[in-house]
Amino acid sequence: MALAAQVDSYLWLLVIFALAGSGYATAQPGGSKVVAAWFPSHERGLAMGIRQTGLPLGGAVAAASLPWAAERFGIEAALLVAAGASIAGGVLFSVLYRPVPFTAEERYRLGQRLRALVGDFRIRTAMWAGLVMVSAQFAVLSYLMLYLRDVQDVPLARGAWLLFVAQMSGVAGRVVLARWSDLTPGGRLPTVLGAILATAAGAFVLAALPVGVPLIILYVLVAVIGFWTFGWYGPWVVLVAETAGGNAVGLTLALAMTANQLGLVAAPPLFGLIVDLADTNYRPAWSALGLALLLAASRTYAGHRRT
Repeated sequence: MALAAQVDSYLWLLVIFALAGSGYATAQPGGSKVVAAWFPSHERGLAMGIRQTGLPLGGAVAAASLPWAAERFGIEAALLVAAGASIAGGVLFSVLYRPVPFTAEERYRLGQRLRALVGDFRIRTAMWAGLVMVSAQFAVLSYLMLYLRDVQDVPLARGAWLLFVAQMSGVAGRVVLARWSDLTPGGRLPTVLGAILATAAGAFVLAALPVGVPLIILYVLVAVIGFWTFGWYGPWVVLVAETAGGNAVGLTLALAMTANQLGLVAAPPLFGLIVDLADTNYRPAWSALGLALLLAASRTYAGHRRT
């Protein structure tokens, strides 16, 4: 991020952000494995939900601060603020973290374990759910502010606060839904399924929303959408970790999160392409997202029945 503040070439930005993405990618399976190892099953959902609040909470702080920093001091300053936050997080983790005091894990053959994981219908069910929900999550992150500006005539600065509200609601969702999955028998997969259906409903509502909706209604709507669209991740990570079992929790999380990355990379440009082809009409894009979520919900339900 610090390097990105120093370049003015789109190609170099892509290279540098790829470097930043490789660092981001290690934090997810590693941090999730830490929580899965430290906490027993009846507490794991709540613990994972609290841990996963870091993502939307960081996003909310970024939505509230980085546009302001870019507007006042320049985009370079905003990138340097993000770099400083990353450095601070790494220092805090290295100072405060204590390894799990368990015996060393048994080694396994990578190719053999990967084939076994891909062949497990429970892992495939979780991967389908995660892929589509990450797509929805990053469609909202990428386009909510633009949709509000282009359709509802909400300035970008005000739209950033609406995105802040959506992500803060997602912070609450990650804790509440994760705890709910602890208390409900077989609650991990049904909780994720509920989040998929609620997010699909939110996408269809955005598609059908008329022009000129009062601001207070928009705030309530994005808070509800954010609760489910960002809140699903806590119980989903616990679902993947518990499905892995044995000594391959880290590998299983990495495999499932790699599938998520496909949605993260593909969904925003595909969503934007639909908007462009429809002459800056967001209705077909939100509707397509809702249909993809319903398809994922049907596969998730089938996996739940089979389980």
